[in-house]
Amino acid sequence: MFQMGKYWKEITLNDEEEREVELLARAYNVELLRQFLEIAEEITRDEGLKEDDRVRIALTLFEKEASHAVYWKERACRMKLQEKKAEYYKKYN
Repeated sequence: MFQMGKYWKEITLNDEEEREVELLARAYNVELLRQFLEIAEEITRDEGLKEDDRVRIALTLFEKEASHAVYWKERACRMKLQEKKAEYYKKYN
């Protein structure tokens, strides 16, 4: 929500926007996990660890770094909010 003058405006995503954001978040997370698997492979090789450790390391790194769909939806709402604010200020200032 944001204030437009003395009124408040709620910003939401429609179903299509939500699906698009979810697909973007999923693609981002898949790429991120692939990167962490490569990093974990280097770590296990350099440290002489077992192959089982590779997956555990990759998942630990992923969990620390991965963005969730909720974050992406909130980000999309913030972007939409900025557009609405810009329209409002252009119109009334």
